[in-house]
Amino acid sequence: MKKITSLLCFVIILILSISSVSHAEEKIRIITEEYPPYNFVDNNQIKGLSVDVIKAIFNEARVPYYIEVSSWDSAYNETITRHNTYLFSTVKNSERLDICQFI
Repeated sequence: MKKITSLLCFVIILILSISSVSHAEEKIRIITEEYPPYNFVDNNQIKGLSVDVIKAIFNEARVPYYIEVSSWDSAYNETITRHNTYLFSTVKNSERLDICQFI
């Protein structure tokens, strides 16, 4: 339950911080890894508890986005080097404190 609550807080603040993007044509890229039951691929569809929360909030906010699944290393590197790219679900640790914004 603590993970879901943390994810909800993250997504809400994420939406608020990127609300100006909602008027742009560029979609926000959201990357995750296989981590059932939170995020996983089933029949070529990305599903899971975290995925449902992300979709609901972005759809409600009418912010254009797409979600893709990748390996952790690739997703992490893309997130820290590309504009409008976000990663979920992520564990907070000392190694990431200087380059990630945790909510």
